[in-house]
Amino acid sequence: MQGEVGALEAMIELPKAFLYEIFSGIQGEGIYVGERELFVRFCDCNLRCPYCDTKFALERASACLVERRAGEREFYLYPNPISPQELLDLISPLLENKRIHHSLFLTGGEPLLWCDFLAIFLPQVRYLNLPVTLETNGTLPRELEKLIRWIDIISMDYKLPSTMEGKDYSQAHREFLRISKQREVMIKFVITSQVELKELEEALSNLREEGDFPIILQPVSPIDDILPPPEPKLLKMQELAKGIFSVVKVLPQMHKIMGAK
Repeated sequence: MQGEVGALEAMIELPKAFLYEIFSGIQGEGIYVGERELFVRFCDCNLRCPYCDTKFALERASACLVERRAGEREFYLYPNPISPQELLDLISPLLENKRIHHSLFLTGGEPLLWCDFLAIFLPQVRYLNLPVTLETNGTLPRELEKLIRWIDIISMDYKLPSTMEGKDYSQAHREFLRISKQREVMIKFVITSQVELKELEEALSNLREEGDFPIILQPVSPIDDILPPPEPKLLKMQELAKGIFSVVKVLPQMHKIMGAK
């Protein structure tokens, strides 16, 4: 099948994508924290979150960092942009031991900005027998709808207005979740000291109308003057959320605590 993709690319010009890095590592966020993932990080994002910890991927890189062997942290540079066939070839050496990876983890930036590229790439991933996880800011429902059949797990961020300089993405999030719930989905809230209980309760109550989903309350990793709330406030937030959703976990970015990539 990969050969067929290559032949197709030779006949027509297929969409390409700008990637920042490809590597095997430990999942540091969400309900699958601690699992091994094969990370594919895309460049570009349609948002500029003040607390963003991957600002290096917000712009298009001239080349992608690619790990030679899974977990060994030896990288080489591969020129951007990259075709679907090239990406299949780049991840292949990292899948020699297929049992170690929980999923192919698409992150960014915002992967859904590369919807046309993923529409060619993701169907081929099915032949690798590896689930696909999408980490997304949850604001591009039309793009998700085009790809949902090829995605197994969705980690959706919910952007609270107090963390986004007052910008409200609640309607886009609701539309996004209506599509996401066709698959396994978890919802992550980055919690800063500016988030109040009332704001969180309103967001959670609105989301609960769409179903019961695992909720991750992620205290922000300090950046500039953006700080996490004190522990008593986090505990009140979890108590509030548990009255609305069945599964609510307070989880920091564990890879940062471990000093992992």
